[in-house]
Amino acid sequence: ASMEATAAATKAKAAEEKLAEGEAAHAKLADTAEDACHLSRFADLMNAFRNAVVGAVGPRLSAQAAELFAELTDREYDRLDVDPETYEIQIVDAGTAYGVKRFSGSETDLANLSLRVAISEQVRFQSGGAVGLLVLDEVFGPLDPDRKERMLLALERLKGRLRQVLVVTHDTEIKEQLPSAIEVVKLGGRRATAHVLV
Repeated sequence: ASMEATAAATKAKAAEEKLAEGEAAHAKLADTAEDACHLSRFADLMNAFRNAVVGAVGPRLSAQAAELFAELTDREYDRLDVDPETYEIQIVDAGTAYGVKRFSGSETDLANLSLRVAISEQVRFQSGGAVGLLVLDEVFGPLDPDRKERMLLALERLKGRLRQVLVVTHDTEIKEQLPSAIEVVKLGGRRATAHVLV
């Protein structure tokens, strides 16, 4: 009888341990479910925040890019649209929207410049005007002389909006038309020197 009692006690203890493990697993699962609920709520809030930002900034960004693009192209196209979700640019020509790949490098560069400037203006606006620098790298490359001139005029107009516009270019004609420049000259190897041109 004592062996039976010992066996029964061992079974009871094993059952209690299994029950305790089950209760611990249930508690852990409940915690995980609560965490999942919190994460789901956080994801919903982040999506709502993103949608609110896109809803507020997207139309202004698109309108500013379109306005600058119209100036740079002498209103040659109906308008420029910027998708607020993907920031992909479409140029509307004769009532039909096309991706920028359909257009020449010149139009594509002008559309991209328009978007970059619009983004800079939005950053400045959202930060209360604290951003005063716009850096443009090789924006004049494939432009014809007339478009280069228009882009220079557009950059000149930006002076009222930004304290400083830094243009990186290898184009000697452009460099000569800028009010001031820093010329970087390679000396060989990894060495270079810089000269301020006024």
